[in-house]
Amino acid sequence: MKDDAVIKDNEAVYLINEQTYLHLRENLAGVGYEIFDKNSPLPVEEGQIPREVLGNSQRRIETARAYYLAEHQDEPVGKIQNVAVTTLEKFRSGVRKRRNLAPRSLPENDVRFIDPQYNELFRVPDGSVVQMTFPDGHQRSEKVEYLDDYHMKIGSSVQHICEFAERMARSHAIVEPEPLTQQDCRAWNLEYDYYFTVQADNGSWNYALYQGDCCLLERGKIEAPELMIEEVRDEILYSHNLRNKDCIPLTQEEFAQKLADRNEI
Repeated sequence: MKDDAVIKDNEAVYLINEQTYLHLRENLAGVGYEIFDKNSPLPVEEGQIPREVLGNSQRRIETARAYYLAEHQDEPVGKIQNVAVTTLEKFRSGVRKRRNLAPRSLPENDVRFIDPQYNELFRVPDGSVVQMTFPDGHQRSEKVEYLDDYHMKIGSSVQHICEFAERMARSHAIVEPEPLTQQDCRAWNLEYDYYFTVQADNGSWNYALYQGDCCLLERGKIEAPELMIEEVRDEILYSHNLRNKDCIPLTQEEFAQKLADRNEI
């Protein structure tokens, strides 16, 4: 991947199907990419997505991701997770070269997740979302923010990364970067204070925000076909100052039942 004339921070790394890393980084010609197998230090593919393909989108990295996935439909994607760019330092990548030659081009505020033995599990960019899955199947997604190398804000609470690891171990819970899905309709409970739904609509996304009693507060639409449904959720919640709310996924049937229960009152 070419490293010259790159716009700082306009890059991302995605873990695909828990096996492959896709590194996207904007440059003058468009967006370059590198592909790494999780268990091999060498890139298995490199290429360039031309600027003409990206159009006038302000979300060039997400547009490039959508283009790459569309061009590789022979490799079915079941799971996509946004991880820290610095994840690739252990590979023979442009990221490793930049650590030596241009360290200031790399983020210094990635959030680390470890196990109780201090082994690093993964890193995510500051401000991204992780998902916790508990033994009973209950799931919860929370925004994480970097405070320092050993502390983070997760949801609305400040945690030491070691204490968080121990809490997850005691609960037998699994924490991971929140999977970005290719679903076209989802609903969430936001800490029981609100409900939020997103649905695809011919290249656009329709959303609705409800109070905790399922009274409709707002409906709207966002024109962003390049985004995954969870990213649409995050953009809308950010604009409503609700990004720090825990997101508890609901099935469509569960949310429909809540609406029906309200109508019966």
